[in-house]
Amino acid sequence: MKPLSLRLTHRELLQRGDLTLCWRARDAVLDRPVFVKVLNPALAQDAEIRARFEREAKAVARLDHPNLVRIYEYGEDPDEGMYMILEWVEGTTLAKQITNGKRFTGEELLALARELLSGLAVLHSVGILHRDLKPENVLVTPPSPPAKAGGNRYKITDFSLAALRDAPKLTHHEAIVGTPAYMAPEQAAGGQPTERSDLFSVGIVLYEAATGKNPMIGETMLDTLRKIRESDVSLTHSAIIALPPSGRSLLEQLLRKSPQDRPASAHDALSL
Repeated sequence: MKPLSLRLTHRELLQRGDLTLCWRARDAVLDRPVFVKVLNPALAQDAEIRARFEREAKAVARLDHPNLVRIYEYGEDPDEGMYMILEWVEGTTLAKQITNGKRFTGEELLALARELLSGLAVLHSVGILHRDLKPENVLVTPPSPPAKAGGNRYKITDFSLAALRDAPKLTHHEAIVGTPAYMAPEQAAGGQPTERSDLFSVGIVLYEAATGKNPMIGETMLDTLRKIRESDVSLTHSAIIALPPSGRSLLEQLLRKSPQDRPASAHDALSL
């Protein structure tokens, strides 16, 4: 690994999590804001956690797509420890938009679907499963002119649970991984996730963007997992009924219980 080659100034701590410290900083060399993730020093000697952090960096470093957050640098600094420097995305998250009352209808929901599926198609093309797609992991930034009024650019972020086909398996690999309310049924049952599992998560995100509610949340985590495994998502909500036929059809296919009944890939889903 390499020490920081960027000189960071004006650092602002954004989040102190169990695994990482997250900062907003300014790259004084290129004069741009950046997002910095540093592995929690208290966990820096844990080989599995180090491997997880490195896996996220490698996952993001392979990618260059407008619907995926870009990584600028990754390494290990004598003072900072293990770090990654990512692009800073101005704007908000899809989760905050929904919480603040935003509801996606018609073409707006289809545009969100296209951008999420486009990002996933690139992820999947290089052998990466996201495994934790949810509104909190979708960044929303206003478009640059001359984009259409009301349009947005959506970027998928947080690859800390991403699975690489060619990466060594970590000891928790066979555990249930992800955020319960957005898991595919096969994930909730402890099965092996596939590209089609990410597609189910897209369906849940789109449903929530349209209605403001996640259809799988139960009173407890166990109840949520049971609902995912055993219950079909009802598409009778008035906001879903009001969607154009192409939107309802896409949701119906993404949210099928059996992975074999969903589109084979994000690329296929884009053509629906």
